[in-house]
Amino acid sequence: MAGEVVAGRYTIVDEIGRGASSTLYRAEDAVLGRVVAIKAMSAALSADPNFVERFTAEARLAARLDHPNIVTVYDVGVMDDDRPFISMKLIEGMQLDDYAKAHPDLGRHERIALLSQVASALDYIHSRGLVHRDVKPANILVDAQGNATLMDFGVAVAVDSVRLTQTGMIVGTPRYMAPEQVQGFEATPATDIYALGVVAYELLSGGTPFSAAGTALLYQIVNDAPQPIRNYDADISGGAASVVERALSKDPTARFDRASDFIAALLAELPSAAVTTVITPAVGATRTPAPANPPSTGGAVVPPVQPPTAAVSAAGGGRNNRRLIATAGALVVGAIIGLAIFAMLSGGGGDDDDRPAITDDERTATAEAEDDDEEETATVRATSTPTSRPSATATMRPTSTPTLAPTATPTFRWSQIESIKLIDNGTRYSVDFKVGNFVPNIVNDFHVHFFFNTVLATNAGNPGSGPWILYDTPSPFTGYSVAEGAGATKMCILVANPDHSVNQGTGNCVDLP
Repeated sequence: MAGEVVAGRYTIVDEIGRGASSTLYRAEDAVLGRVVAIKAMSAALSADPNFVERFTAEARLAARLDHPNIVTVYDVGVMDDDRPFISMKLIEGMQLDDYAKAHPDLGRHERIALLSQVASALDYIHSRGLVHRDVKPANILVDAQGNATLMDFGVAVAVDSVRLTQTGMIVGTPRYMAPEQVQGFEATPATDIYALGVVAYELLSGGTPFSAAGTALLYQIVNDAPQPIRNYDADISGGAASVVERALSKDPTARFDRASDFIAALLAELPSAAVTTVITPAVGATRTPAPANPPSTGGAVVPPVQPPTAAVSAAGGGRNNRRLIATAGALVVGAIIGLAIFAMLSGGGGDDDDRPAITDDERTATAEAEDDDEEETATVRATSTPTSRPSATATMRPTSTPTLAPTATPTFRWSQIESIKLIDNGTRYSVDFKVGNFVPNIVNDFHVHFFFNTVLATNAGNPGSGPWILYDTPSPFTGYSVAEGAGATKMCILVANPDHSVNQGTGNCVDLP
């Protein structure tokens, strides 16, 4: 690839990052004589018009922004091999969490002061009707001079725009997702403030608000109070703890009105050390963005997820079009692209739960929760048949005939794929299916899991490694693109329990067209 000329002006120097949905290159711009970063979509995803549209939308959104703490987009185009690309400012820097680890001498006040730059960037985009939806350390780069840049607008969205994801689908990185994101509601500026609150929590304490992984993590985010930050570090003041707690409120309206208000309130509660001077880099200085991993296509969890250890309960109520994708050992969500739609190309950070999940994402969302550890799954116990006991025979009285309680006949719930065809110019599958003896509902009730035969049936639900897609809306199912089924010959369906474990022998597999 080195030496290749893109769009007649960009000469590729070397590859500097790669993720599931895109590759990042260093290149020289022959027209303007500068070094740039070229983010090119993967060949597999380039065949899917939905991903191309999302990729292009990222460029359009970012191009509208002009802020010193937001990465600058220069150009968009198509490479010779038909892969869309974005040309952007090259940034030499470290992800925020890596920067903090590399500078252990930074005090709490100094660490949070870095976030004041991110808060300024968020206030800027919020004032323009945009929501980032994937604020996390992997999407914040800090250069040697202490300048922070907010990266990866792959899952950003205009508040009043037509959504590129399906109704009820989740976009973002699980560990930093706000309760309303997990439940599939619209993201607002308060959603970004919540994520910034999680980042601040981690920078201050070294811990995380919620300790679970996978679907259990999503359940905690929606239903449980965050772990008190002072449990990790008792030296954190009560005032600082209260500020962070407000930013992590379950109720979006209870959070701060602006990101900068949150950081200012937090800094006021932290003892200030020596003032840190932020030096603006000289003209020509460069910073390299670490590629973010893409969000996985599929989904994330819907409201509210039954915890793995909770008893199974039926839930009623209306349903929107919802789906969830869970990947083994992690929520859809390794280096998720920064898009949970997959994000840009996530450069690392080590923790699988940092992947973005997108509920129909390149993935972000892949909604989608990554399980680093095995989850304990709920055990559904069948009601035992009562044992009748003969009554004692009394003297001079006839022996009473024992009454046997009838054994309840278990309901056999089933599902069946009837046919599969190609739609959207051959880039997506449309699956006609039917179910019996139940009405699918992924909110604490029985539903179905779709998956390809590249996944073992035993891994198509908790605690398996997946991936699979949860589904509960009428036929047809159109959640899978052809690119996602690479290597598969069949698509399969099984009935799933409320805890997302599957019932073997309750579905079938059909050849892909």
